[in-house]
This record gives sequence, structure tokens and C-alpha cells, in this order.
Amino acid sequence: MAQSQSAEIYNHVFGQGDSPLMEQFCINNRFTPDQVRQAARAVLAEWQLTGVTHTDTAGRLDYSDAIRHLFNTMRYRLNDIVRRPKTREELRAELLGAAVRQMQDALENPEPYAPRVPQPDDPF
Repeated sequence: MAQSQSAEIYNHVFGQGDSPLMEQFCINNRFTPDQVRQAARAVLAEWQLTGVTHTDTAGRLDYSDAIRHLFNTMRYRLNDIVRRPKTREELRAELLGAAVRQMQDALENPEPYAPRVPQPDDPF
């Protein structure tokens, strides 16, 4: 039951290419469609293994509940993966890259970096 539900949910969200719901999710959370698809497959596979189902009182698949659960779970999962804290090496590389870009900009455009020449009437 959980396996067929997972396939139905995946096809409902990703069946005909990128659904407007998925596109909006990507825009709002700054994830790529590939990241979202990969996370959805991982979440749905976990649901299959654990037997998670989303049925209403009549025993039918409750799409709204399933999709809400899927997107909330993907959001948490992707935030953990994509927005993890940077390592010391990554921060060092980022700072060095910024310093190099600033130095190149200063060499190409020396005007904004020219030393300040005091004026005769300027007390500082």
C-alpha cells in the first residue's frame, strides 16, 4: 500500500515535468529542481520502508495531506543538506577569493582606492 501511494504522490507532483507547486517551492526556498526531485525520492523511499500512509477516513489516498507532508519533510531535509554550516576550509577559500577579487578590482580601478589628500581648510 505504501509503495503504490509513494508512486502516486511522486507522479502527481513530478509526473508532467515540473508542476507549478514544485516550481514555487524551488523559488521560495532557493533549491534547484534536481535537488527537490532527489529529496522527494529519498523521502518517499523512507516512507515505503517505514510504511507511512496518507489515507482519509474512507481509505483513499489523501493527496493534500501527503503533498503537504512531503514538501515539509523535503524542506527540512534540504535545509540540512544545502544550508549546512561552512567548514573552516570553505570559509578560508571564500575569504581569500573575496580578497583576490578586491585586489584585482583595486588594480584595475585605482580611483576609489586612492589615498585621501587633506584639503587646506579640512581639520582632519
